[in-house]
Amino acid sequence: EAWGAELKYAIIGGNVALPAVAVRASATSLFGADQFKLDTKALDLSISKGILVFTPYAGVGRVWSTNTPQGAASTVGLQKFSDAQTRSFLGVSFSPGLINMAVERDSVGGIASYNFKLGVAF
Repeated sequence: EAWGAELKYAIIGGNVALPAVAVRASATSLFGADQFKLDTKALDLSISKGILVFTPYAGVGRVWSTNTPQGAASTVGLQKFSDAQTRSFLGVSFSPGLINMAVERDSVGGIASYNFKLGVAF
């Protein structure tokens, strides 16, 4: 089970002419794994521009992760590992009424993933 939190602040709120620019800080911890403890922290800068029901967005930032062996894993010589990687993302959200959909390409350390998100606003 993973738990996380994020704080986001709009540096520029955006309007008809200007895009929105925001900074975001986040942290996540993995719980319930007997062999290791995994923590991540991230900081990124993003830009978005609403156009009717579409909002294209992009961002870049940094992700720091730490993996600490626990229990039996620490007794077999595994050592704590920390790393930092560049993260970039690019996507578009579509919000017609109460439904929100987004398609996104995310890359951390050069490894890409593709995401589809579906939500309901109420």
